[in-house]
Amino acid sequence: MYREPLDYDANLVQSLPRLFVDCSAPAYPTIDPIRQRVRQSPGWQVVEIATGHFPMVSEPEILVRHLLGFAGSV
Repeated sequence: MYREPLDYDANLVQSLPRLFVDCSAPAYPTIDPIRQRVRQSPGWQVVEIATGHFPMVSEPEILVRHLLGFAGSV
């Protein structure tokens, strides 16, 4: 099921607005490489929420505020 390659247009993907919600308390060390790559790649907006991996449960109001703010900026 997850072994089929995904074909995509890299130029199209790079032109889309992107938001990375970094849940930092606790920060899962397994996604540290992704955190670093996003911060080094142009085109990403990064917001940090001091919560665990499920902000939709632990901090839904803050998450929604960030998502709506991002949606309103594009």
